[in-house]
Amino acid sequence: MFDINLFKRFPNEIIKQILDHDCLSFDDVYIFLFNKSTHQAAQYIINNRCLAHVCIGRRKNYESVITSTYDNEITRGPHYWHIHHNFHSKQVFAQWVKNHNNLNNYAIQIFIDQYPAEELNALRLLQHKNLKIYLNWEDDDLNTVQKFNTVVWPRLTEIFDLVNNRVKMVLEYENVVDESMTFDLTNLQSFEWRYYYSIGETIEITSSTDPTQNTIEQISINSSNSIPLSVKFTPPFPNLIELKIKAPLEHPNQSLQVLHHCLRLQKLCLERAYHGTIQNFLCNIPSQGLQNLKTLDLISNYIGDIRNINFAQYFPSLENLMIKFENEDPSQKFEFSQISLPQTLQTLDLQAKRIHTFNVIAGPKYLARLDLSYNYPLNFNFDNTFEAIKELKLNYNRSIISSIYRFNLFDITNFIFFKVEELHLLGCNINNEDLEALDVKYSQGQGQIQQHSAKENLLPRSSLRKLSLANNKITNLRCFKNDLFGNMTSLESIDLSFNAFYYLNNDNFPLSKTKFPNLLNVNLTGNSRLTSVRLVGDYPRVETTYTPVKQDF
Repeated sequence: MFDINLFKRFPNEIIKQILDHDCLSFDDVYIFLFNKSTHQAAQYIINNRCLAHVCIGRRKNYESVITSTYDNEITRGPHYWHIHHNFHSKQVFAQWVKNHNNLNNYAIQIFIDQYPAEELNALRLLQHKNLKIYLNWEDDDLNTVQKFNTVVWPRLTEIFDLVNNRVKMVLEYENVVDESMTFDLTNLQSFEWRYYYSIGETIEITSSTDPTQNTIEQISINSSNSIPLSVKFTPPFPNLIELKIKAPLEHPNQSLQVLHHCLRLQKLCLERAYHGTIQNFLCNIPSQGLQNLKTLDLISNYIGDIRNINFAQYFPSLENLMIKFENEDPSQKFEFSQISLPQTLQTLDLQAKRIHTFNVIAGPKYLARLDLSYNYPLNFNFDNTFEAIKELKLNYNRSIISSIYRFNLFDITNFIFFKVEELHLLGCNINNEDLEALDVKYSQGQGQIQQHSAKENLLPRSSLRKLSLANNKITNLRCFKNDLFGNMTSLESIDLSFNAFYYLNNDNFPLSKTKFPNLLNVNLTGNSRLTSVRLVGDYPRVETTYTPVKQDF
């Protein structure tokens, strides 16, 4: 592919950049190993992009619920070249390691009870590598908790060199947790525990008090089990940057006391783990706050109303806040009001929180993403704090526009349609009359000023680029000729799929390129009543898949 002689004039860093291309295969880069001027760069690329898969033992339970051969993060990159080895004996593995000594990255799936310890000691030949170990403990009458505690977990330090490797451990525990367990994470970089069934026993997670051995950065507990688990963290965890608990906690406030000792934490995820007020949750945060926290994920919990909370005080560097899918009585509605957000916030996701009031009194001027879908908008206010929102999702808020008296019309006409770049209004029961009423309200609000100034100087330029009105009850877009919608000249795409259009012509569908010069695509997919399209002039591409109309325009 390349003339190797041309590379002699390039420095090593330039050669690395040339060889580190997705279009090059393993064989393409491999040939550069045998030239003195390119050997170092080629070896560097192979080491970083190649993943060695080592399988030790075989699965007995082929109906496993929680285990898989390899995670998506391994099969989808950043490693694109793969070498596989099935462990048979200590001698064969030793020779294989010798032949592949330059590889840095390993994914090791091990059924630890299927080989004697003296055979598995060959794994200590791996030194100064990045190891991701999948430790499988299958559902078997002989695979008891006691055996795991006394035999299996202690053997890990004998089998693997945890000191001279960077080790990520995934424990895929399929048997019943019917006794207390203790996981000592000394010298591990990352630990994820995937379990299927527990009867509420206490799980202790601890690590060394020696700072040089307390290297754990990520802890994850993941289960589909609905029985609460009692988790005890024995601090300190001075290097912990990510804590994920996706399982019910029996005593969440006791478990979360560990946060007082995780001052470097950057990501906290509690999914189905917490049941209590937001005030009680915040009592687990140290007085100085979690200064480095970037992401707070509180999905599918029991939290209720969120009122008079200053998130900036507790999480001054927060970038992503997700409090969605409220797991409480479906008939209950909640508030998200008098809220102060940190200036660093980029994403706020309150989807299906069942809130009827949204009011932020302090926060960032610009928000990248706000999701308020599947709620009950009785009192939503957007203009108090935000000056612009890149993406606003208000999908399936059934009362949002068709029950127009419930909504702050100023927010719709003067803020949402003018200060948002991407607006999603899927499934909001919107019809033609709703859109026309908005336009009338907007024009009335501008009426007095228009008597004294030219109209083109009155209307601000809309920043809307993408508009989704899919899955509504719209039959025409005549209102797009008027002030409010006609000013959206920055529109690049509009989604009108699954609406109620019968026919399209220049009168009821005035989306010509003359009026909307940036419009590239109109999606009319699934308009099952659409039988005629007669658009004369320069129109953008119209997608009519799954409609009766023939695409001959």
